[in-house]
Amino acid sequence: SSASPLVHRTTAVAPLQFHSRRLSTAFSDHPDIVTIYDPVTVEEVLDVQSKWATAIKTISKVHREGGEFIAVAAAAAGELYAYGHSNVLFKPTKAAEYQFRPTAEEAMSYFVGGSAVANGYEEDAGFAINGGEGWADVIFKKHQ
Repeated sequence: SSASPLVHRTTAVAPLQFHSRRLSTAFSDHPDIVTIYDPVTVEEVLDVQSKWATAIKTISKVHREGGEFIAVAAAAAGELYAYGHSNVLFKPTKAAEYQFRPTAEEAMSYFVGGSAVANGYEEDAGFAINGGEGWADVIFKKHQ
Protein backbone atom coordinates (compact mmCIF):
# COMPACT_ATOMS: atom_id res chain seq x y z
CA SER A 1 0.00 0.00 0.00
CA SER A 2 1.16 3.52 -0.71
CA ALA A 3 1.77 6.26 1.79
CA SER A 4 -0.91 8.86 2.40
CA PRO A 5 -0.37 12.59 2.75
CA LEU A 6 -0.99 14.02 6.20
CA VAL A 7 -2.86 17.31 6.11
CA HIS A 8 -2.98 18.91 9.53
CA ARG A 9 -5.45 21.79 9.72
CA THR A 10 -4.83 23.82 12.81
CA THR A 11 -4.18 27.26 14.14
CA ALA A 12 -2.48 25.93 17.25
CA VAL A 13 0.69 23.95 17.71
CA ALA A 14 0.31 23.63 21.46
CA PRO A 15 2.24 20.39 22.01
CA LEU A 16 5.30 21.76 20.28
CA GLN A 17 8.11 23.28 22.25
CA PHE A 18 8.73 26.99 21.74
CA HIS A 19 11.75 28.71 23.21
CA SER A 20 10.42 32.14 24.19
CA ARG A 21 12.59 35.16 24.74
CA ARG A 22 12.34 36.82 28.12
CA LEU A 23 11.59 40.55 28.15
CA SER A 24 13.01 43.08 30.55
CA THR A 25 10.50 44.20 33.15
CA ALA A 26 10.33 46.47 36.13
CA PHE A 27 10.76 43.28 38.19
CA SER A 28 13.88 42.05 36.40
CA ASP A 29 15.72 41.72 39.71
CA HIS A 30 12.87 39.48 40.99
CA PRO A 31 12.34 36.81 38.32
CA ASP A 32 10.25 34.78 40.77
CA ILE A 33 7.60 37.53 40.77
CA VAL A 34 6.95 38.00 37.08
CA THR A 35 8.21 36.71 33.78
CA ILE A 36 6.92 38.15 30.53
CA TYR A 37 7.42 36.44 27.20
CA ASP A 38 7.23 37.74 23.68
CA PRO A 39 4.23 36.39 21.80
CA VAL A 40 4.94 33.46 19.51
CA THR A 41 5.54 34.80 16.00
CA VAL A 42 4.22 33.45 12.72
CA GLU A 43 7.82 32.70 11.74
CA GLU A 44 8.30 30.59 14.89
CA VAL A 45 5.09 28.67 14.17
CA LEU A 46 6.14 28.03 10.57
CA ASP A 47 9.61 26.93 11.72
CA VAL A 48 8.24 24.43 14.23
CA GLN A 49 5.65 23.16 11.75
CA SER A 50 8.43 22.59 9.23
CA LYS A 51 10.50 20.69 11.80
CA TRP A 52 7.48 18.62 12.85
CA ALA A 53 6.60 17.80 9.22
CA THR A 54 10.18 16.77 8.49
CA ALA A 55 10.23 14.59 11.61
CA ILE A 56 7.02 12.76 10.67
CA LYS A 57 8.20 12.17 7.09
CA THR A 58 11.61 10.99 8.31
CA ILE A 59 10.14 8.60 10.88
CA SER A 60 7.77 7.24 8.25
CA LYS A 61 10.59 6.78 5.70
CA VAL A 62 12.89 5.04 8.18
CA HIS A 63 10.03 2.71 9.20
CA ARG A 64 9.22 1.93 5.55
CA GLU A 65 12.91 1.09 4.94
CA GLY A 66 13.02 -1.22 7.98
CA GLY A 67 15.33 1.05 9.97
CA GLU A 68 15.43 2.14 13.60
CA PHE A 69 12.31 4.32 13.43
CA ILE A 70 11.77 4.21 17.20
CA ALA A 71 15.16 5.85 17.81
CA VAL A 72 14.42 8.45 15.13
CA ALA A 73 11.02 9.16 16.73
CA ALA A 74 12.60 9.47 20.18
CA ALA A 75 15.16 11.98 18.88
CA ALA A 76 12.44 14.01 17.15
CA ALA A 77 10.25 14.00 20.25
CA GLY A 78 13.22 15.18 22.31
CA GLU A 79 13.74 18.12 19.97
CA LEU A 80 10.11 19.13 19.43
CA TYR A 81 8.44 18.45 22.78
CA ALA A 82 9.30 19.65 26.28
CA TYR A 83 9.30 16.23 27.98
CA GLY A 84 12.01 16.21 30.63
CA HIS A 85 12.14 20.02 30.69
CA SER A 86 8.62 20.99 31.71
CA ASN A 87 5.17 19.57 32.32
CA VAL A 88 3.56 18.58 29.02
CA LEU A 89 -0.16 18.40 28.39
CA PHE A 90 -0.33 16.35 25.19
CA LYS A 91 -3.72 15.13 23.99
CA PRO A 92 -3.25 12.95 20.93
CA THR A 93 -5.94 13.43 18.31
CA LYS A 94 -6.70 9.74 17.88
CA ALA A 95 -6.39 8.64 21.51
CA ALA A 96 -9.68 7.56 23.07
CA GLU A 97 -9.01 5.40 26.13
CA TYR A 98 -5.83 7.15 27.30
CA GLN A 99 -6.59 10.69 26.16
CA PHE A 100 -3.66 12.54 27.72
CA ARG A 101 0.04 11.62 27.54
CA PRO A 102 1.95 13.40 30.32
CA THR A 103 5.10 11.29 29.94
CA ALA A 104 7.53 10.83 27.07
CA GLU A 105 6.93 7.07 27.17
CA GLU A 106 3.18 7.53 26.70
CA ALA A 107 3.78 9.94 23.83
CA MET A 108 6.11 7.43 22.16
CA SER A 109 3.38 4.79 22.36
CA TYR A 110 1.14 7.12 20.36
CA PHE A 111 3.80 8.04 17.80
CA VAL A 112 5.35 4.64 17.06
CA GLY A 113 2.61 2.25 18.18
CA GLY A 114 1.75 0.63 21.48
CA SER A 115 3.24 -2.71 20.45
CA ALA A 116 6.59 -1.08 19.57
CA VAL A 117 7.38 0.21 23.08
CA ALA A 118 7.35 -1.21 26.60
CA ASN A 119 4.06 -0.55 28.40
CA GLY A 120 2.53 0.91 25.24
CA TYR A 121 -1.21 1.33 24.83
CA GLU A 122 -3.09 -1.15 22.67
CA GLU A 123 -5.15 1.65 21.08
CA ASP A 124 -2.00 3.23 19.58
CA ALA A 125 -1.37 2.26 15.96
CA GLY A 126 1.58 4.62 15.52
CA PHE A 127 0.61 8.08 14.32
CA ALA A 128 4.10 8.93 12.99
CA ILE A 129 4.01 5.83 10.79
CA ASN A 130 0.29 6.09 9.94
CA GLY A 131 -0.45 2.69 11.46
CA GLY A 132 2.27 1.14 9.30
CA GLU A 133 1.11 2.74 6.04
CA GLY A 134 3.46 5.73 6.23
CA TRP A 135 2.99 9.34 5.19
CA ALA A 136 3.91 10.73 1.77
CA ASP A 137 3.82 14.35 2.92
CA VAL A 138 2.81 16.61 5.80
CA ILE A 139 1.00 19.83 4.91
CA PHE A 140 -0.17 22.54 7.30
CA LYS A 141 -2.93 25.00 6.44
CA LYS A 142 -4.36 28.07 8.21
CA HIS A 143 -1.37 29.97 9.54
CA GLN A 144 -3.42 32.64 11.31
